[in-house]
Amino acid sequence: MKQENKLYNVMFPIWMLLWFPQTWIITLPVNFIIDLFVLWIAMKRLQVSERKSKLKKAILKTWIAGFAADFVGGFLMLAVAFISDSAWWDEYMTSMIMANPFGSWCAFLWTTVCVFIAAVLIYFLNRKWCLKGLELTKEQMHKIALAVAVFTAPYLFYLPTIWFW
Repeated sequence: MKQENKLYNVMFPIWMLLWFPQTWIITLPVNFIIDLFVLWIAMKRLQVSERKSKLKKAILKTWIAGFAADFVGGFLMLAVAFISDSAWWDEYMTSMIMANPFGSWCAFLWTTVCVFIAAVLIYFLNRKWCLKGLELTKEQMHKIALAVAVFTAPYLFYLPTIWFW
Protein backbone atom coordinates (compact mmCIF):
# COMPACT_ATOMS: atom_id res chain seq x y z
CA MET A 1 0.00 0.00 0.00
CA LYS A 2 1.49 3.31 -1.12
CA GLN A 3 1.17 6.20 1.30
CA GLU A 4 0.73 9.68 -0.17
CA ASN A 5 1.82 12.75 1.73
CA LYS A 6 0.07 15.99 0.94
CA LEU A 7 0.85 19.48 2.15
CA TYR A 8 -2.29 21.49 2.76
CA ASN A 9 -2.40 25.22 3.40
CA VAL A 10 1.18 25.85 2.39
CA MET A 11 1.97 28.96 0.36
CA PHE A 12 4.93 29.08 -1.95
CA PRO A 13 7.52 30.56 -1.90
CA ILE A 14 7.33 32.49 1.38
CA TRP A 15 5.57 29.91 3.49
CA MET A 16 7.61 27.06 2.02
CA LEU A 17 10.66 28.85 3.37
CA LEU A 18 9.20 28.90 6.86
CA TRP A 19 8.42 25.20 6.82
CA PHE A 20 11.50 24.02 4.96
CA PRO A 21 14.49 26.15 6.00
CA GLN A 22 16.86 24.20 3.74
CA THR A 23 15.30 26.02 0.78
CA TRP A 24 16.94 29.21 2.07
CA ILE A 25 20.24 27.82 0.75
CA ILE A 26 18.90 28.28 -2.78
CA THR A 27 16.46 31.16 -2.30
CA LEU A 28 18.79 33.63 -0.60
CA PRO A 29 21.56 33.61 -3.21
CA VAL A 30 19.13 33.47 -6.14
CA ASN A 31 17.24 36.51 -4.86
CA PHE A 32 20.53 38.31 -4.26
CA ILE A 33 21.68 37.61 -7.83
CA ILE A 34 18.35 38.71 -9.31
CA ASP A 35 18.35 41.93 -7.28
CA LEU A 36 21.96 42.61 -8.24
CA PHE A 37 21.22 41.98 -11.91
CA VAL A 38 18.15 44.25 -11.95
CA LEU A 39 20.01 47.04 -10.16
CA TRP A 40 22.97 46.72 -12.51
CA ILE A 41 20.83 46.72 -15.67
CA ALA A 42 18.75 49.68 -14.47
CA MET A 43 21.86 51.68 -13.57
CA LYS A 44 23.52 50.80 -16.86
CA ARG A 45 20.44 51.81 -18.91
CA LEU A 46 20.32 55.12 -17.03
CA GLN A 47 24.07 55.62 -17.56
CA VAL A 48 24.74 56.00 -13.83
CA SER A 49 28.37 56.81 -13.14
CA GLU A 50 30.40 54.73 -10.67
CA ARG A 51 27.94 51.83 -10.92
CA LYS A 52 30.14 49.34 -9.14
CA SER A 53 30.53 51.38 -5.96
CA LYS A 54 26.85 52.32 -5.94
CA LEU A 55 25.83 48.70 -6.42
CA LYS A 56 27.99 47.70 -3.46
CA LYS A 57 26.28 50.30 -1.29
CA ALA A 58 22.73 49.45 -2.37
CA ILE A 59 22.55 45.70 -2.95
CA LEU A 60 22.33 44.47 0.63
CA LYS A 61 19.60 46.96 1.49
CA THR A 62 17.73 46.15 -1.73
CA TRP A 63 17.94 42.44 -0.97
CA ILE A 64 16.64 42.90 2.58
CA ALA A 65 13.88 45.28 1.44
CA GLY A 66 12.74 42.74 -1.15
CA PHE A 67 12.44 39.99 1.42
CA ALA A 68 10.63 42.30 3.85
CA ALA A 69 8.11 43.31 1.17
CA ASP A 70 7.62 39.67 0.11
CA PHE A 71 6.90 38.68 3.71
CA VAL A 72 4.32 41.46 4.03
CA GLY A 73 2.64 40.27 0.82
CA GLY A 74 2.80 36.66 2.01
CA PHE A 75 1.34 37.60 5.38
CA LEU A 76 -1.56 39.35 3.64
CA MET A 77 -2.17 36.21 1.58
CA LEU A 78 -2.21 34.14 4.77
CA ALA A 79 -4.52 36.64 6.50
CA VAL A 80 -7.49 35.49 4.41
CA ALA A 81 -7.52 32.27 6.42
CA PHE A 82 -8.37 34.26 9.55
CA ILE A 83 -11.04 36.57 8.11
CA SER A 84 -14.13 34.39 7.89
CA ASP A 85 -15.51 31.02 8.90
CA SER A 86 -18.01 30.68 6.06
CA ALA A 87 -17.88 27.67 3.75
CA TRP A 88 -17.90 29.94 0.68
CA TRP A 89 -14.91 31.91 1.96
CA ASP A 90 -12.99 28.72 2.75
CA GLU A 91 -13.74 27.19 -0.65
CA TYR A 92 -13.26 30.19 -2.94
CA MET A 93 -10.72 32.29 -1.07
CA THR A 94 -8.66 30.45 1.53
CA SER A 95 -8.37 27.13 -0.30
CA MET A 96 -7.86 28.71 -3.71
CA ILE A 97 -5.22 31.18 -2.52
CA MET A 98 -3.36 28.38 -0.77
CA ALA A 99 -3.63 25.88 -3.62
CA ASN A 100 -4.36 27.63 -6.91
CA PRO A 101 -4.90 31.40 -7.16
CA PHE A 102 -6.31 30.87 -10.65
CA GLY A 103 -9.07 28.66 -9.23
CA SER A 104 -11.44 31.55 -8.52
CA TRP A 105 -11.60 35.17 -9.55
CA CYS A 106 -11.64 36.23 -5.88
CA ALA A 107 -8.43 34.34 -5.12
CA PHE A 108 -6.77 35.70 -8.25
CA LEU A 109 -7.80 39.25 -7.36
CA TRP A 110 -6.55 38.92 -3.77
CA THR A 111 -3.25 37.42 -4.94
CA THR A 112 -2.87 40.30 -7.39
CA VAL A 113 -3.50 42.80 -4.60
CA CYS A 114 -0.85 41.10 -2.44
CA VAL A 115 1.71 41.09 -5.27
CA PHE A 116 0.92 44.74 -5.97
CA ILE A 117 1.28 45.74 -2.31
CA ALA A 118 4.63 43.93 -2.13
CA ALA A 119 5.78 45.67 -5.33
CA VAL A 120 4.75 49.08 -3.99
CA LEU A 121 6.65 48.36 -0.77
CA ILE A 122 9.70 47.32 -2.78
CA TYR A 123 9.48 50.58 -4.72
CA PHE A 124 9.18 52.83 -1.67
CA LEU A 125 11.79 50.98 0.39
CA ASN A 126 14.25 51.21 -2.49
CA ARG A 127 13.49 54.84 -3.22
CA LYS A 128 13.53 56.06 0.38
CA TRP A 129 16.10 53.75 1.98
CA CYS A 130 18.17 51.58 -0.38
CA LEU A 131 19.12 54.20 -2.95
CA LYS A 132 19.36 57.11 -0.54
CA GLY A 133 22.79 58.68 -0.38
CA LEU A 134 24.01 57.26 -3.70
CA GLU A 135 24.26 60.61 -5.47
CA LEU A 136 21.50 59.80 -7.93
CA THR A 137 19.03 62.26 -9.38
CA LYS A 138 15.40 61.94 -8.29
CA GLU A 139 14.53 60.68 -11.76
CA GLN A 140 17.25 58.00 -11.60
CA MET A 141 16.14 56.93 -8.12
CA HIS A 142 12.54 56.71 -9.30
CA LYS A 143 13.40 54.67 -12.40
CA ILE A 144 15.76 52.31 -10.58
CA ALA A 145 13.28 51.75 -7.74
CA LEU A 146 10.50 51.19 -10.27
CA ALA A 147 12.59 48.66 -12.21
CA VAL A 148 13.44 46.77 -9.03
CA ALA A 149 9.77 46.76 -7.97
CA VAL A 150 8.48 45.57 -11.34
CA PHE A 151 11.10 42.89 -11.96
CA THR A 152 11.42 41.53 -8.41
CA ALA A 153 7.78 41.56 -7.28
CA PRO A 154 6.74 38.19 -5.79
CA TYR A 155 5.10 36.78 -8.91
CA LEU A 156 5.61 33.30 -7.50
CA PHE A 157 2.58 33.97 -5.30
CA TYR A 158 0.61 33.00 -8.41
CA LEU A 159 2.31 29.60 -8.57
CA PRO A 160 -0.32 26.93 -7.87
CA THR A 161 1.00 24.90 -4.93
CA ILE A 162 -1.44 22.17 -5.92
CA TRP A 163 1.22 21.16 -8.46
CA PHE A 164 3.44 20.07 -5.56
CA TRP A 165 1.04 17.79 -3.69
